[in-house]
Amino acid sequence: MLAELIAWDQQLFTTINGGWHSPFLDQIFPIWREKTTWIPLYILILASLIYKRKSKVWQPLLLLGLGLLLFDTFSSQLLKKNVMRLRPCRTASLEEELHLLVTCGSGYSFTSSHATNHFGLAYLFAQLLSSDYKAYKTYFWIGFLLWAFSIAYGQLYVGVHFPLDLLCGAFLGLSLSALLYWGYKRLGWG
Repeated sequence: MLAELIAWDQQLFTTINGGWHSPFLDQIFPIWREKTTWIPLYILILASLIYKRKSKVWQPLLLLGLGLLLFDTFSSQLLKKNVMRLRPCRTASLEEELHLLVTCGSGYSFTSSHATNHFGLAYLFAQLLSSDYKAYKTYFWIGFLLWAFSIAYGQLYVGVHFPLDLLCGAFLGLSLSALLYWGYKRLGWG
């Protein structure tokens, strides 16, 4: 069963990474998936939190900081180091079909830290901003989840992650952030 799942995962990777390319997206996705690309968004969110939360801005900042620490610890330190799944760009059987657009990372592939971090942040950003701007709740949820999905998809597109790395990373990020936000609300901060 596991062998069939891995074979399906590799086939889906080959279909998307090897076949669904365009010159335009080949230029966009290497930049789109970079952390520094999103600094203006993070500054805008920080400014909004400061504006709305004033002296209590430390509460959502603590939540976000703890979230990033947990997301990275679970994805990079616990799962990647124990599962030790090679990245597609380090998998010999995919060498000829691989469409690699960035330098192949040195670490392991499962789970995708990009997916874990961005889906976790998407959940927290949507929750925090929805509580401050209730009329825009639906837009925040759709926007941030599409943002996280597009970054995760970019990881597959450029050739550094398999689909299951991304799916499991998304699940991990959403689960951890939901648990964190539950605790945040229990403290009466939300």
